[in-house]
Amino acid sequence: MNRGIIGAVIGDIVGSSRESKPVSRKSFKLFTKGSTITDDTVLTVAVAEWLLNRNLTSIDQTLRKWANLYPNAGYGSSFKRFLKSEEGSSLGSTHNGAVMRVSPVGYLATSIDECLRLAKESAAPSHNSKDAIEAAQATAVAIYMAREGRSKEDICHFIEDRFHYNLRTPYDALREEIHLARTDRNGASREANHERIVGARTATEDALIAFLAGRSYEDVIRNAIALGGDADTEAAIAGGIAAAYYGVPDEIIQQALNYIPSDILYVINQVDGTNWMPSKLIPPKSSRWSRNDVVIFASDADDTMGESSYYLTHPSRYRRHYNIGYPIIIFGPCTVSLEDQIYLLRRKCEDSKDTRWHLYDIGIESGVLSVEQFRTLFAWALELDNVLVTPTLLNL
Repeated sequence: MNRGIIGAVIGDIVGSSRESKPVSRKSFKLFTKGSTITDDTVLTVAVAEWLLNRNLTSIDQTLRKWANLYPNAGYGSSFKRFLKSEEGSSLGSTHNGAVMRVSPVGYLATSIDECLRLAKESAAPSHNSKDAIEAAQATAVAIYMAREGRSKEDICHFIEDRFHYNLRTPYDALREEIHLARTDRNGASREANHERIVGARTATEDALIAFLAGRSYEDVIRNAIALGGDADTEAAIAGGIAAAYYGVPDEIIQQALNYIPSDILYVINQVDGTNWMPSKLIPPKSSRWSRNDVVIFASDADDTMGESSYYLTHPSRYRRHYNIGYPIIIFGPCTVSLEDQIYLLRRKCEDSKDTRWHLYDIGIESGVLSVEQFRTLFAWALELDNVLVTPTLLNL
């Protein structure tokens, strides 16, 4: 079993597709086409990098660095205000953004006192309010105590005594309460219901109750998501604690690796002491990934037509994508042959090893290339770690 921040990241990925679509029962599929990393994962890694390099950088700088690298990860309005503020500013959000990213503190702190101090520091730039700081501290301490082998009852007592949380609500009663809040459309109470779902204190209490009621890492994740609240965040919080208490099964991690970018996985490995290798597959929603990733797409010489991957690189009226695009011209006349274009692409991929390239099924959907032609022309991509591909090229 693996204990570390991978547990929070997997909670985020599993919960991501249920954030606006609450499940009605716990027997759901963990990973779906809608699964992706969100701001929970990106900022968890930011906190982790800060802790690993505290003598070189500040938490403020590291949060901004990772958020700018992953601008499409789905940040909340409070955190967006932080990104627009001057460096060194301190915003007092009471929402759950500081809690969702705090798990590295629980894993890297060497004492409860240090855990409390670092959790406060990690929250301060964007969530410098009593509720948000205490929620981050409660989560980090729960992880630290679980790492130390303390019982659930010990963890519960400490958090109740220190932060005056109510962790005795039965899980089923809590779930019913949250589902009622989500379905209440009364205008006068809508704002209160929203605050109940995204507030730092309530999110942490909910996640802790999901953890206390769980019987395994997977059961805790399912508990947190089935509550019907802020699914990805509560699963990230609960998942971070459950990973320290139970450990995360290898088979779940192997599935999750398909959704975790290599630079994020590198930091996870540093914190967790693991050596997980990134997947070669392009995940279903790679538009959430780094703005430095390059999407290879089919086009014509005028850049006016192409296949579906083309649209990952261009903003539309309704969606914003930040990926760089690299066109391969397969429609209409072109002065450079397809083979020469692919040769130049290969050289760029080989020379730019710090850049991730997303190679989609170029030419197949349009009928310009057969599957076998595509596999022959792009077989070299399988040899390069920085080129992600579709199941077609892997012959899956």
